[in-house]
Amino acid sequence: MLPVPCSKCGSAVMPGTRYDIDHLIPLSAGGPSTAQNLWPSHVRCNRSDGGRLGSDKTNGTTRRDKRGEPEW
Repeated sequence: MLPVPCSKCGSAVMPGTRYDIDHLIPLSAGGPSTAQNLWPSHVRCNRSDGGRLGSDKTNGTTRRDKRGEPEW
């Protein structure tokens, strides 16, 4: 099965490394748990997107936006 490209970053998921099985369409967005929707991804890549899709990952608010600018 390995190596295959990571579903998030596209670089190879190599044998012997830790990886997650990622839902290409997240369960929270109605994605099924079928073989067609499951793909290996690096642990770090998979846990960084928080189940968001496409532009929601890049255009959403950041933690800094939520807590505001520091008051120094």
